[in-house]
Amino acid sequence: MAYASWIHGNAVAVESPESLARVGHFGWRADMSINPGMSNCFHITVPTPAIAFEGEH
Repeated sequence: MAYASWIHGNAVAVESPESLARVGHFGWRADMSINPGMSNCFHITVPTPAIAFEGEH
């Protein structure tokens, strides 16, 4: 079975950006720091199948 999936490396959405001390995107990743005493939720995308093929090509 041929299979491939993909996801953008820094595809993350922050629920409450005001609670962040720092946000950085570095190539394939996102790096964030939350202010002391604060909390947050991060929404991270799920890999999406791009190719799914079973059988002879």
